[in-house]
This record gives sequence, C-alpha cells and structure tokens, in this order.
Amino acid sequence: MSEDIDIGLLEKYKNGEITAKEVLCYDGTPVTEEELKVALEDFENLTIQLKAVDLGKRLKCIHEDVVKKADRKVNIQRWSAAASLILLATFSFLLLNPSEPKFSEYFTHFNELVTFRDSDSMDYAEGLEAYTRKDYNAAYISLKEIENLSDELKFYLGISALGSERPSEAILTFKQLSRTSSNEYYQQTKWYLGLAYWKMGDLKRAIALWESIPASEFKYEESRELIEKLRD
Repeated sequence: MSEDIDIGLLEKYKNGEITAKEVLCYDGTPVTEEELKVALEDFENLTIQLKAVDLGKRLKCIHEDVVKKADRKVNIQRWSAAASLILLATFSFLLLNPSEPKFSEYFTHFNELVTFRDSDSMDYAEGLEAYTRKDYNAAYISLKEIENLSDELKFYLGISALGSERPSEAILTFKQLSRTSSNEYYQQTKWYLGLAYWKMGDLKRAIALWESIPASEFKYEESRELIEKLRD
C-alpha cells in the first residue's frame, strides 16, 4: 500500500462515506485510479488476514483506545497516523506469515464466451468490451444498466463486481446464478462465489463452497490447495 495515501480517507471510501475523488494523499494531492485500486486491494488483503487469525478485534480495541485518548479537535491526518500504526502492526504480522495466500493470486479472468451484435445496446457492447480488456469497473457500470440480463451476462457482471472491489454485489449476483444447475456457468459460479465470500472475510462460507466442488470440475485442484492454505 502506498505510504502517501491517507489511510483514514481510504477507509471512509471503502465504507461508502466518500467518493473516490475525495481520497487524497497526506499532502492533499489526488490519488490516481490505479493507486486507489492497488491500495484497496492491499487494504482488503490485510482485513482478510486479520479476520483469519482473529486479530481484528484486538487491533480495533487499540484503535478505539487511541481515538478516545486523542484530543477531540485532532485532525484527519493525526487520526490517519494512528490508523497507520495499526496497519504497521498488521504488516509485521504478515511478514512473519509469508505463506498466507493472497486473493490476487486466485482471482483470475474468465474469458467471455458471448459476443455482441450491431443490434445490441450500447451498454451491452461497452460492457463486454470493458470486460474483455479487464476494466472491471467500467464493465460493471455498463452491464448493471442492462435490464433482464441473461445468465451469461450475470456471470460476467459478478466477476466484474468482484474485480472492481464490490464483493457484496458479486455475492448477490453469484447467489442468483447458483440457485439452479441448469445455467451454463453453474460450476464456475461456485469458485467465484467462494472468492467473493473470502474477499468479505467469510472463510466458513467460502470453504464450504469450495469443498462442494467435485473432482474434475472447474477449479477443483485450486480450491483444495486454497482450502489447505487457509486452514493452516
């Protein structure tokens, strides 16, 4: 995670309290889209690791104690410095546990199997084009605007949500697709829904889904590998 990004503002953005444009560096300069994406991914990975080892509650207590003792007039930069201390402690823990799996190592692009025609809507075309070039944020925005999405497009919408730091939206989409085994991407949905739960820190549901993947099905070997690593 970039040392220049204001951790306090980043957390507010993650919680939906401010827009991406309001996330700044400590010196007040704006953060680029790529820097924000990387910072969010790092932040999510840290959160997942904390939940996995039950350190979240302890670090939260440290943070609350810092806030209570601080002057009520403390500015956001000093608050962020306190948050940074917590993250530094987290980094120290992660350095001592280098074998912990990372979400980015297992979230992979799924090549689209549908195409668009001249008669299709602009959102349809733009959504698939953005998905093809792995611009998941643009793909999500475009596909979300389409009414009565097919199962195929819902699947790409779910992956786009997951790839653009919207795991809760990805869960909703993938759960719809997992209700029936008749849809074309039923097998793949199990893997990606598990990733979405993992992204949210819900390891119990994630592992349960991956354990339900039969041998020879999509991502069977990867799912067993990831389960073993997360249980270590």
